[in-house]
Amino acid sequence: MVIDLFSRKVVGWSIGASLATELVCEALRGAIEDRRPDGKRLLHHSDRGCRYTSDLYQKTLRILGIECLMSRTGCCYDNAAMERFFSVRPETEMTCPSRIQPYAKSVSCIRPR
Repeated sequence: MVIDLFSRKVVGWSIGASLATELVCEALRGAIEDRRPDGKRLLHHSDRGCRYTSDLYQKTLRILGIECLMSRTGCCYDNAAMERFFSVRPETEMTCPSRIQPYAKSVSCIRPR
């Protein structure tokens, strides 16, 4: 999930069966395609998770002309915006019953953006 820290809106997201680097790359590309920023100076801040430090993700950032910012290891503020987003339990977008379902069925329940 990609959040615009200025507007505090979710601007990109992707869902998958695993937390692979391709998943976060897809969320980032979705955010760029939907928002179409002017590109003057776009900053990307994340924690130091393996998906964000991977060669593939860093290459995606460079190709898109995005400057990557990361704080030192163990800094609890790196992920504060995301933690806050998930702590307030936003309105659900699920159209299916709330019971746990197989991945493929759950994906079909999520409304497209």
